[in-house]
Formats: sequence, C-alpha cells, structure tokens
Amino acid sequence: MKPIVLALALSGLCFAQSPAPAASPTAATPTQAPAAAPARTIFDYQAELGLSDKQVSLMKTELANLNSAVKQSQEQIRTLEQEYAALLQQNAAVPACKSKLQQIANATVAMRLNDLQTSRRITGVMTPAQLKKWRDIQAEQRTKK
Repeated sequence: MKPIVLALALSGLCFAQSPAPAASPTAATPTQAPAAAPARTIFDYQAELGLSDKQVSLMKTELANLNSAVKQSQEQIRTLEQEYAALLQQNAAVPACKSKLQQIANATVAMRLNDLQTSRRITGVMTPAQLKKWRDIQAEQRTKK
C-alpha cells in the first residue's frame, strides 16, 4: 500500500508501525550500512519557517487524527483482504469476489482522501510565505537523496 507521503513528510508519523529497535553498536558488521538519519519534519523547521505555537498545535492535532484514522483504515483493509483471500480459497463466485474487491478499493480511496484533506488543512494554516519556504526545503531535501 502506498505510504501517506505528506503526513510522513510533515510529522514523521509511521501509521501503525513501530520504529525498529536500534541495533547495538556491537551487533554491526563491516558489511552493514549505517542506519539512515531520521527524516526531519516540518516541526524541525518551526523557527526557520516562523510557525507560531498555534500553527504547530493545529498541525499536530490534524496529524494525530490522521494517524489514528490511518491505523483504523489499515486494519479494515487487512480484514477485507483476508476475507477476499478466503473467498478465493473457497473458489467463491466472481460477483462475491468483485464485491469484496470493491470494498477494498473504497476503503483505500477513503483513506487516501482523508490524507489529502488533512494535508490541505495543514497547509491551509500556513501563510503563503511559510508554505513557499516549506516547499523549497522539501525540494532541497529530495535533491540530497
């Protein structure tokens, strides 16, 4: 499933996933690449962007709500996928499979639409100058990769 890009870029939230435990320094072998530095989020640029405490609070609230909704949506989609797999296992009729696939598609669209609406609400609390600066920072970070 495609990650919720803006939410991750803005908050560093990772849906229902927990961060991987850090490897101990003694566990590393010479062939292992060092872990990548965590991505910086919009909150790391609060001073540079001139974000007010109120703006940050609104953004954090929106992202927390999105994170919760994404977790619920992912669980719903996992359940629907399991039900679809069971239908296939039972050699169910095509209309029943089609209906389950439509439910999966609808749940996915709803989740992505929620992400889009949240990203618009978040960027809506920024001034045009802040938004331009944030987009410039994002573009610069993408060219570094």
